[in-house]
Amino acid sequence: MAALETFYIAVSDESDDIAAVFFVDSRYLPVSRWGRVLLAARGVMFDEGTHKSGGAFEQCLIVDDIRFVRSALISKHVRAAAAKFNLDLMRKRQSAYKPSHCRQLAAAALALFAELPSGHSDAKW
Repeated sequence: MAALETFYIAVSDESDDIAAVFFVDSRYLPVSRWGRVLLAARGVMFDEGTHKSGGAFEQCLIVDDIRFVRSALISKHVRAAAAKFNLDLMRKRQSAYKPSHCRQLAAAALALFAELPSGHSDAKW
């Protein structure tokens, strides 16, 4: 069974910068210029890197500063795109976890995450 990273945190060799990388379903991300600007304001940048087995709709998102990861995860678009991509991968491949991964469980977990207190007042984007 092959593994596919859908989220990881990396430290650059050239500096002390810590970045987070998400692989998500591009169909759930904003397509308008303004929507992408709002994601960029949260520290989310679009990248070309994808996995061979990620499928046609895989999109790589990079958060260059680890301090913006929470802000990125508050975005309903990023959460929905990550949930869709991860659930599709989990359900597509043979896994002992396949029966316990469903959209309703992911939606409930994401709703609880959105309710956690944070320093951000806008949980729409």
